[in-house]
Amino acid sequence: MVHAALLPRDRLGARRAFTLPAQRVSFDALIAALKRRYPQSRSTVAFAPDAEIEAQFARQPVLTTALGDLLGFRHDGDLDALVRQALAQAAAS
Repeated sequence: MVHAALLPRDRLGARRAFTLPAQRVSFDALIAALKRRYPQSRSTVAFAPDAEIEAQFARQPVLTTALGDLLGFRHDGDLDALVRQALAQAAAS
């Protein structure tokens, strides 16, 4: 949000809504990242595909984020960074 607040008005033009860069991830990759973050945890996470949910969300095209990229917005980089930063933000709130 700080990055957005500091953008010069002339760089935005007339648009005030655009897609931010995001990572495309699978649940198994997210679970693997959580296990790497907490290797000693005895917690278990399991998931099973749900055809109805997959029909709505799992088969979407890759997001186009050209304007967000041009304006300097970035996603977390990789799943390990996403997990680390999301948990840090959750702990801070």
